[in-house]
Amino acid sequence: MGRLGRCFNAGGRSDLAEQCQRDAIAVCDKLEQSNSVKRERGTELTDLADALAEQGKYAEARRAYEDSLAVKREIGGDLRGEGVVQGQLGTLAMREGREGWFAEALIRFRAALELDQQLGELAEQAVDWHQLGMLFQEARQWDEAERHYRESARIKEERGDMAAAARTWNQLANVNILAGKPDAAELWYRKAIEGFRKDEHSFHLSTALNNLAALLQTQAGRLAEARQLAEEALALKQTLDPGAAEIWVTYNILAQIADREAEATTEDRLKAGLCAEAREYRRLARDAKRNFAGTRHELRQFAPVIVATVAASAGQPEAREAVTQHQQAMSQGGPGWQAVSQVLGRILAGERDETALCEGLDLQKAMLIETILQGLADPATLSDLLPTESPEAT
Repeated sequence: MGRLGRCFNAGGRSDLAEQCQRDAIAVCDKLEQSNSVKRERGTELTDLADALAEQGKYAEARRAYEDSLAVKREIGGDLRGEGVVQGQLGTLAMREGREGWFAEALIRFRAALELDQQLGELAEQAVDWHQLGMLFQEARQWDEAERHYRESARIKEERGDMAAAARTWNQLANVNILAGKPDAAELWYRKAIEGFRKDEHSFHLSTALNNLAALLQTQAGRLAEARQLAEEALALKQTLDPGAAEIWVTYNILAQIADREAEATTEDRLKAGLCAEAREYRRLARDAKRNFAGTRHELRQFAPVIVATVAASAGQPEAREAVTQHQQAMSQGGPGWQAVSQVLGRILAGERDETALCEGLDLQKAMLIETILQGLADPATLSDLLPTESPEAT
């Protein structure tokens, strides 16, 4: 059951993986608690946490990782397993984005690398270098990110693990884009895609195709190629768990491609069709993002403005003043937040058309607006965003 769960998670079905790991843990709990059974249970807890994290169930994932680490330390003699869990906790800290996430993740990843270096575990060291690359990438330290990724790729290639190397090549491409080197990024993406095709790995192949499509759609004369890549990515992601595959990203890219194609044509009928297609892709993106468990976690940072807007729409003067303050702060931000400020004004004026209000917003901001609209229709939908269900509490 545990190995079946790993197969599901590797194949992008983290929902099925979760159930397999829970079943495996339930069996372990029925057995005599020998060290071998405890060790197996610790392994299943790690794999369960992996599946939970992929679905955005971060709090549950953290508990499972910490329980697994406690089991490994209790038994002793599993430094390799401790290193794996330390690395996964580092990745989780990055995903959660809590205060002090960079420091926590750096400590976790370096602890994992030190353990694996003690053991001479080259495969695990390659993972550690990759994770450190991701951390520095998230911190916008491009040179450090590339240095760590290259070391990871070097070890993987020397070991002949080309599928793992391809995952790092994909990240090297991402860093090169962020560093303003699109030509180098395209080369890394194509190298990664070739590696994933040979490995027949749908999940990672869909991600690399998606990334290359996003890059090419911004380049003159390459929209048709970008659409083909994005449509191939979508076809693959539709066979996977939507949350783990982040299918909303591909829907959004296809919407952007349709917009660009509409701008490039002078034929009215074709233009109208492409605009309608873009709107539909954006609706699908919002639906998929809304259904992802991690979205609620992301929305908690916006709880004050969400609750204040709902309360202000119900006629509470103090809440109306709070919304005004939020709008003023947003107006000092980038164009995206300035647009949200204007949308909040439209909501307070009584507008409720979700499609119209979310038009032109990125997914994060669209989710914020949708959550406000849901709260207006049913205040109980906001209960998981705050420690109290009472809007007055903020």
